[in-house]
Amino acid sequence: MDKIIALIFSPAFLIFIFGVLLLWRTEGIKTQIERQSHFVKKWADRFFDTCHEFMNGIEHIMALLNQLKLLDNPNDERVVRYKQEYSDCFQIVTELELKIRRMVSFAPRYGETVKKKAFDILAMLSNISRQGQVNFDKLFVLVVEFNAAAKSAHNEMLTIKE
Repeated sequence: MDKIIALIFSPAFLIFIFGVLLLWRTEGIKTQIERQSHFVKKWADRFFDTCHEFMNGIEHIMALLNQLKLLDNPNDERVVRYKQEYSDCFQIVTELELKIRRMVSFAPRYGETVKKKAFDILAMLSNISRQGQVNFDKLFVLVVEFNAAAKSAHNEMLTIKE
């Protein structure tokens, strides 16, 4: 019995037990970080996809507005079709803008800029549509600013800080 007690309290055995406990704790922390990292990566990927869809929609709307500017006859069947397509696409892009607003919650530093630029793009497109004057110069500047902010927000989301 004395040998068993001596073995339990021997430095080698204590180091072994300490090593096993340390390894067990390290693996637990590693698993927790992997779960957090997986969630953050998935969220950031979905944010990226949503921004990409948003920009595709904006480009489509710009092309429609440009085509409408080129067509003179308001009774032309293409004008009616393009206006309906514009309306449908604008609704989708508006939904994507709302989704972007929700998704930037994990980018506190750059999220507000992304939200503002997305909103400004929609407001400018709405003004262009109402006024009938198609000049995309200011819109292109907003698009570049949105893309830069979205990139920064995406990078911020991928940074694990907890």
